Amino acid sequence: MGVDEFETEWAGASAKYGLNDTLWGNQVYGKREMWANTYLRDMFCAGFRTTSRCEGINSVVKKFLQSKHTMLELVQNLELLLREFRNNELLSQFRSIYGDPVLTTSLDSLERFATRVYTRTVFNDVKKELEAVASVNFVGVRRSLTTKVYTVDEFGHPGRPIVVLCHKNMGRL
Repeated sequence: MGVDEFETEWAGASAKYGLNDTLWGNQVYGKREMWANTYLRDMFCAGFRTTSRCEGINSVVKKFLQSKHTMLELVQNLELLLREFRNNELLSQFRSIYGDPVLTTSLDSLERFATRVYTRTVFNDVKKELEAVASVNFVGVRRSLTTKVYTVDEFGHPGRPIVVLCHKNMGRL
């Protein structure tokens, strides 16, 4: 994001949220030159970074600055450090997009099975359904050959069982 684009976005957000004549809005905008680029790159984020990441970067850079390296060695080492940070960010982003999603429902086995069977897009739809199912009471589970049969009652409607069949070998739920 360039300076002109930022100024346009800031003006729009300030007007939208009524920050033009507020003390806080003016103070934050007044410090805009001090806002750091994320991971020491050219990605603008208005100075928002996690404390642990900032401290990690600062401690590594501080070690370089206190060492007895020549200016050339310092610059070369800092460039290597930047490459490592950027590579780690790319790896994290790749794992986030293509890796196994974090299991968040109380139905771990169903959610884990869905992560292996469905694409990420379809899994997100299945996960919404699983989150909705989290409002059910678990009644029981039984095995019938290669199929697991889960029985649940919807919260607020006891006595009306819901049956879910999980065919692991066929990859169906």
